[in-house]
Amino acid sequence: MSPAQLVSKAVEPPDGGWGWVIVCAVFVSTALTFGSVITYPLFFFPLMQEFNVGLGDVTWLTGLFEIGKAAGYIGLPILVAKLGYRVTGITVSIASGVAISVAAFAPNPWFVCILAGIIPGFTMGIFVPLSSVMVARYFAKRRLFALGLAHTGSPVGTLVLAPSLQYFIDLYGWRGGMLLLGGLTLNSAVACSLFRPIRLKSDEDQQHKALHKSNKMVLLSFWKVMKLPKIWLVCAIWITGFSALKVYVGFLVPFSLKDLDIEPMASSVVLSIYSVVSMFSRVGFGVFAEGRNINVIWLLIASFLLTSIVSGTIWFVNGYAGLFASSMVHSFAAAPQQIMYVSVVIGVVSEKDLALGYSICGFIFSTVGSSTLPLMGMLVDSTGEIRLVYVAASILTFVAALLHIPLLYTDTERKDVPSKKDEPATSDHMTETL
Repeated sequence: MSPAQLVSKAVEPPDGGWGWVIVCAVFVSTALTFGSVITYPLFFFPLMQEFNVGLGDVTWLTGLFEIGKAAGYIGLPILVAKLGYRVTGITVSIASGVAISVAAFAPNPWFVCILAGIIPGFTMGIFVPLSSVMVARYFAKRRLFALGLAHTGSPVGTLVLAPSLQYFIDLYGWRGGMLLLGGLTLNSAVACSLFRPIRLKSDEDQQHKALHKSNKMVLLSFWKVMKLPKIWLVCAIWITGFSALKVYVGFLVPFSLKDLDIEPMASSVVLSIYSVVSMFSRVGFGVFAEGRNINVIWLLIASFLLTSIVSGTIWFVNGYAGLFASSMVHSFAAAPQQIMYVSVVIGVVSEKDLALGYSICGFIFSTVGSSTLPLMGMLVDSTGEIRLVYVAASILTFVAALLHIPLLYTDTERKDVPSKKDEPATSDHMTETL
């Protein structure tokens, strides 16, 4: 099927063709956006030294990033309705790259946090659901594999950027490093230019058509999704579980520098190793789940329980080897959390409202979770014990695992892979398996 046909008439997800170009485009854009923000902790100590502030102050870089991300989540359906997927991605990529570049000339840490936090956060809030929705619209049978492959861009970006950025920070200072990071982020606009639109048969109902014509219908659709009780359960899981994930990754570099006296370059390598394991684990779990009747909820419960244990055992880590091993196990265990929630959200809101469901969950998570890292930084400043943040992360992750239990007794999962007749599942068919 030609690309022109994909746009001119309604089709089923092609499970290939231009979809593989979309996967590559998402890979590049996530590498340059997701990967860059994971390297933000490399700026914490240089900012603390130049501006004579505490860890609780500089961690607002990620806190304001989450606030911007919340705005991006809620703004995605409106922007897509007006501009389309491709123009939206290009626009926010350019805005993010320019903002990070300007932050390199900021006179105080708050300007850095605002410029490199809020605007790139807004871009991330757009890209998280946008990238997942773009891949999901092109794939049905191979959806989990395609999502896992596309989202390996984030760990690959961190793998390359972490040591490279640390090298440039050592060479040019944090301002030079941030300027280079902004320039790299601009390149994600090129990847987004490949986001070719596709019309699906599931788009043909009148309500979905109206969604792309009227802001009023966007708001009505938001209200319809927000009335679903199960969407709030998913939001609670994201708030607890993903906040804990951010704490674990966000404090790896400060922990290695402050408590273990590891050199900055060696600390950045820990992030790279985390990313390598995450990259292969995401693809591996995608391949493992493809075409199998797997209960995603049980897999996610196991994932959160294991990451809870690993986070707690950081208390006993006293050397580089222990931190190295902990980061590898945690990265492997957290991989399902990165790719499986598309299926969970589809089961709650239906496939045609995936962007709305993802946007609502992301908005609520980012709004509530925006203060998580700053609060943990303040805890470190007041107690002097950075290991306490990992105890808190362990508790939050355990709570997230428990919150999955009600989903085992509901129809929140759907069959989003084809049936035995190779017919794509409709948005109304719910089941407890993928």
